[in-house]
Amino acid sequence: MRHSVAVGFKDNGPERCVNTAPALTIERTGGARMATDDPTPPGVPWLINTANQQGTGRFGDDRLPLRLWVRLRLEPCPTVAGDCWIWTGKLVLGLYGRTTREGKDIYVHRWTYYTLVGPIPSGLDLDHLCRRPACCYPGHLQPVTRLENVRRGALWALRTHCVNGHPLSSENVYLRRGGHRMCRACGRAVKMRLASRAVAEGQCCLCRKRPPKEGCKCCASCISRSARNAIARRKRKQDEVAQ
Repeated sequence: MRHSVAVGFKDNGPERCVNTAPALTIERTGGARMATDDPTPPGVPWLINTANQQGTGRFGDDRLPLRLWVRLRLEPCPTVAGDCWIWTGKLVLGLYGRTTREGKDIYVHRWTYYTLVGPIPSGLDLDHLCRRPACCYPGHLQPVTRLENVRRGALWALRTHCVNGHPLSSENVYLRRGGHRMCRACGRAVKMRLASRAVAEGQCCLCRKRPPKEGCKCCASCISRSARNAIARRKRKQDEVAQ
């Protein structure tokens, strides 16, 4: 399949990009397509499986600069197929990743979508199907109208169960910065998958950066920090009992 993509663009603020170079026709293996025959989670009909989506690029694609990739990390996604590309740099309101290009600010998820998929249709927003604003994976982004984007966000906030069926009760929910409700059960499952992946790669199961201590799955630094945290928790409990 042949697809026309502009090879240069100028950022006109964080919300839109303006082409500054003629379009270049390049070869692609397929167009961006959403799998409509996959089952969808109950109550969230727009969260369709993106396992068959094509033309969304791969992690580490050389069409994006290296300075972007060093600030992106892969994390398992509990809502849709494919790992999330989480931005670890500057966040706007603790939600959306932002960086600079040619001296001007731009949202990272818009930059990755524009480069790896194509221009964003005029008047449309990019909705995060994974419901993680810091994610920059084009396969988790879908151009929709502003009204539809707001409607989906409102429905997501009113849901009573997560996409994996866990109840969003007070005991199973914690709030992230920005007021987003997060499922504790899903969070534990993601941490277990990340820990298993780190151990398989010979890294510490907690920080996933340093090699583990001999005969243990954690590095010496994480073991010391865990011990200090345990002592602090014990001391707080003793203080509460004393009062």
